[in-house]
Amino acid sequence: MSATESTTARGRYIGCGSLPHRNIAAAVKLALGADVPFLPTLPRLAATERIDRQGLTPAHFAVWDRWFSAASLRTKFPRLKIQLPGPSTAAADIWKNGAKDLLALAQSRTRELLLVLDEPCWTGLRGAKLSAEAARLRQTLRKLRAPHRRLGVHCCGETDWARLLATRPDVVSFDAALSWPLIVSAAASTFLPGGGRLIVGLPLRWLAQPTRAAQRLVETVPVEALRACRGRLDWSTACGLAGVSTGAAKSAQTRVLAVATQFERQLNAALASSSRASR
Repeated sequence: MSATESTTARGRYIGCGSLPHRNIAAAVKLALGADVPFLPTLPRLAATERIDRQGLTPAHFAVWDRWFSAASLRTKFPRLKIQLPGPSTAAADIWKNGAKDLLALAQSRTRELLLVLDEPCWTGLRGAKLSAEAARLRQTLRKLRAPHRRLGVHCCGETDWARLLATRPDVVSFDAALSWPLIVSAAASTFLPGGGRLIVGLPLRWLAQPTRAAQRLVETVPVEALRACRGRLDWSTACGLAGVSTGAAKSAQTRVLAVATQFERQLNAALASSSRASR
């Protein structure tokens, strides 16, 4: 198996977004080293950084300049990822103050852009409020859809995953410690077989024991749902890394992919065992 085939089977590392750096060059270098390079947000650069304007404060314009200069060769970076606040979370004026320009620049620098909308405000939505926000998100995704662009939603809390999947994103990112069995159950019948992908966000406390972390994932989901996951998963940390040391942020990709590799092995073993048992 080639390195490319191995990465495809195991899934790719896609950074969640924020990094702890104050040194822009070091942060951009780290972000561009991911399997899908991502535009980092650096909250420690800006005391005014807010979740509803993440990465869109004036302090981040220098990050944009450095990242877009480095990511200018399409052949070097065929895929790039940016993350912006989604409609339930964003300040009302972000599309007039940077987001539209950021999106256009990022799209021009790559063959395929992954745009992820961050929606922590989906956590705990219920009833009429959930219905209203689901309609807003679906409308936003429809407006943002474009050639050579995949659209994702990230929610690091617990939510109604079936309703979120029904808004028709291409990719959903989540905290595995909170939501793994629920979202896989919701995604196994239609979303994953239809070409959707899940970004499995691993909590940092799981990374010290990759075999045990993979075991948790395999053992808490029925085999048929696991089968739907095969080749449809990518990997990240559960949330951004702004709160850790730069050393911990640097090692995150290696540690996350160690879990992904173990998961692929245990998944194959579970599916093989299931096949033997059904004969």
